[in-house]
Amino acid sequence: MTSYDSLIKDFNNLVVELEKLNSVLGNLRDLIIRHWNELKGETYVKESLGMRHYTFPTNVKLNVLLNEKLPHEYALPLLAGFGISDLHVGSLLSTSTPDLKLISSMLYVIGSLMNSRNIIAYFQPTAVIRFNGELSIYYHMALRGNDEVKKLIINELKIKSLPLSNVPEYLRQWLNGSLSEGDLSKRLKKQLRIIYYMVNGFITRDSVFTWFMGDGVLGHVGRGSFDVGFSFVVDPPVRAFMDSYLCGLYGCSGHFFGSSAAGGSEHYVVCPVKALVINDIVEWSNRWPKYRLTERVVKLVDAVKYSTLCLTYAKYPIINILGHDLILRKHNMGRGWYLAKSTSDRALAEAIVNDLKAAGLNANLNVRRGVFEVYVPMEDTRRVLRMLGIYERFYVVRKLPAVEEVANVLRRCRIRGWHIHAAKARNGKGYEYTETCLLISLGDSLMAKRLRDELSRLGLRIRKVVWGTVIVCSPEDRELLMMALTLLMPGNFAFR
Repeated sequence: MTSYDSLIKDFNNLVVELEKLNSVLGNLRDLIIRHWNELKGETYVKESLGMRHYTFPTNVKLNVLLNEKLPHEYALPLLAGFGISDLHVGSLLSTSTPDLKLISSMLYVIGSLMNSRNIIAYFQPTAVIRFNGELSIYYHMALRGNDEVKKLIINELKIKSLPLSNVPEYLRQWLNGSLSEGDLSKRLKKQLRIIYYMVNGFITRDSVFTWFMGDGVLGHVGRGSFDVGFSFVVDPPVRAFMDSYLCGLYGCSGHFFGSSAAGGSEHYVVCPVKALVINDIVEWSNRWPKYRLTERVVKLVDAVKYSTLCLTYAKYPIINILGHDLILRKHNMGRGWYLAKSTSDRALAEAIVNDLKAAGLNANLNVRRGVFEVYVPMEDTRRVLRMLGIYERFYVVRKLPAVEEVANVLRRCRIRGWHIHAAKARNGKGYEYTETCLLISLGDSLMAKRLRDELSRLGLRIRKVVWGTVIVCSPEDRELLMMALTLLMPGNFAFR
């Protein structure tokens, strides 16, 4: 008859390279399952959420060797990402999971932050029998950190010492009320950890990769587009702060999270920010050794190969922005694309316009024969297409000259000054939009026409020449000329 002590004898105090850790822990798991009927009498049992947990009394000690490490500047934000998902950071670093790849990834990041070539880790196996009778093995892993890890440990004193300038008033009130209760529950501690890491800047766009590795969720995979989000349970003020902080990282002015599912425990990222989040995860997954990629990351990477983010097709392309489906339409003059939405529901149309404006996009509402029409001008539509990485599907990407080439042309002209002019206008359908143009003043019609011709030969689009002034409104050409003019005349600029 096999005993637990005899089974772990060949594993205990083993020196193992991180690349082989999955295999070692997998072999131990398989042996426990094979001899389960003989071993279960040595465990102590508890029930949780309708499942029975059989925990073995003795830890398995492993000396894990790291043959490679992450650059130190990435290790802290990546470990912070694990810290707000599945890793408990305290006097001991610990987690409980059946996912061997997640364990390997955590040890890789921990060893990199600690700048250690080897880590002593303890593994306590726990057998879990699910509702359907399936047996699986979890490992409770624990190890000691060093001074580098201590900055991620939170306590009540650290929370109370947070700089008030970085904590909004509504969150301060929530913190005061929560800390006054005395007993810090597991849920409250996780919320405090999220706040502390964000206020101190430990959470960056790199952290999203490890956060997703531990707590990521996917939805509607295989339907052309798909949803990506994170699983967590927090109070409304903490969710609002997370929205604000993450929007600061990703440059969104409205909400980072949109809809929620699973009783409010799964929160999905809104379009078009979702495309940036997925791109960050995919970029890190390409740099991550395959044996450390968790199943949810692999599933996301595969989904990206055959999906177009935030874009679906019916009769017209449909792009989801901030939870609203907008139709991408071709301008009737063939000059570009714009986003639009028609509805008989005035409240819905106004809500869409307000959300788009809050996210920093130009949007307006027009009423035609009792139908409310939302319109996003072409320039802002271009911004959305670029954020989603699908700009080239709808526009031919022009090869523009270098800034120095344009500057050389401008040097040959006597330019009196230049400025940006923004004006509101209405198109043929009555939609209001703001057009922004660059005006380069030369004071001489012949010289202005000569400059127009030379810039056109470089491939730039010039709107027209009026009274010795060259007018450029195309966004790419306008920005290029502004960079060249700033090199030549850094102080000669006005916005009108």
